[in-house]
Amino acid sequence: MTIARYLARIGLVLGLTVTASLAQAWSDEPLILEKEKYFKKLDNPIIGQFNVSFAYSDIKQAGSYKDKWRKLDGKSESAMRVNLKGLSDATMQKITDAAYEDFKTKLESAGVTTQEADLIEGMPKWLVKQYDKVIREGYPERQSHYEAYGAVESKTVPFSGSQVVDMAHPHMVGFSAKELKKEVLSVRYLLHFGYLDPKASKTENDFMNKVSLKTSVSFHPGVQVYWRSGAEIYKSHKKKGSILINKHVGAPGNFGELKLVEESNWGKSYKEVDIAVDEEAYAKLAIDALSQANTLIVNEIADLQ
Repeated sequence: MTIARYLARIGLVLGLTVTASLAQAWSDEPLILEKEKYFKKLDNPIIGQFNVSFAYSDIKQAGSYKDKWRKLDGKSESAMRVNLKGLSDATMQKITDAAYEDFKTKLESAGVTTQEADLIEGMPKWLVKQYDKVIREGYPERQSHYEAYGAVESKTVPFSGSQVVDMAHPHMVGFSAKELKKEVLSVRYLLHFGYLDPKASKTENDFMNKVSLKTSVSFHPGVQVYWRSGAEIYKSHKKKGSILINKHVGAPGNFGELKLVEESNWGKSYKEVDIAVDEEAYAKLAIDALSQANTLIVNEIADLQ
């Protein structure tokens, strides 16, 4: 059974529609370049961070109102939350490590060799103390760059043998770069399970003295690397360049069964859906999406050499 047919059966199409097509969720994937001059003539850079943040819950809302005061008798509101269930730590680590190896291989094929180095061992005591404050052990929650832009809940997984530097202090690797006198690459991706698209409209008919308000939230299933994921290069904590994805990049496809777990129409239309993930299907789509992102980033790095 397809995702669209399954959701139609459980009644998710009353103002909160779902489609299995990702065509509307993204199109071209241009890049955002910020001080890209620091990527030029890379000399055996260190890959200090390679993290994938796996989204497991997201919510979007849409509202349309008769006037700016948002009166109770003149509004339409819709909301949808989607949760990813059953994705294990082992599968997330496998996906992250595969993406990391793919990134290194593509860089080397483009003529850029890389190295691994401990960013903390051997550093001055003041720097080690600062790292002690910003290192997040294990697979920390809510550490993606997207925290500033939405309500996505995620778990961040570093490549095997490394640790996550707190999202609020990404420049810490820049201090290590300065001490080591080497360029340090930091790659951070947010991997999402789909795209929630809120829409709202307001139509006024002066002749009939009527205002029509409509809202909906559409869900586009599929695994994708989200906007502003990408790579940063540090030569110091102040000298940093960025190559970031400007539109979501991903691979459409089914990766689990969907189940309506909550529905309410009190005040506003609200629905909550769980996706029981098929880990094998998800991993295949995830690795493909991350490979696409790697290709975009590496091709730009190669052009800058």
